[in-house]
Amino acid sequence: MLVNKLLQGEDDFNSALEDMWRSYKQIRTFERAFKDRYGIDITFDQGAVDYLLKLLYTGERNSRDIFLYLESILEPALRIISERVPITNLVIPKEGVENPETYLNELMQKLSKADYRRH
Repeated sequence: MLVNKLLQGEDDFNSALEDMWRSYKQIRTFERAFKDRYGIDITFDQGAVDYLLKLLYTGERNSRDIFLYLESILEPALRIISERVPITNLVIPKEGVENPETYLNELMQKLSKADYRRH
């Protein structure tokens, strides 16, 4: 991403690096804010961070839209999951940001099966 932007002549190295760093900080800020609001410590794995950085850095979507969308999907799904299986933290893989609805549906199914087997 960084190299492509530099090769296209859109940014000098320092500006490109600052943009990338700003995008990275937005991702980590979203994680902290989610925990503050909902009490669940989410962390995006490296694949998810790379995917989000690509979206943010290339300007495919703006950060506000990306994070509002993720929050609108994650919060209700994790609330439902935590009612059945108490969770305090969750590492979200790339699939969880590429297609969060599918990822969370599959996660709910896995946790339901695991919970069912315990009883």
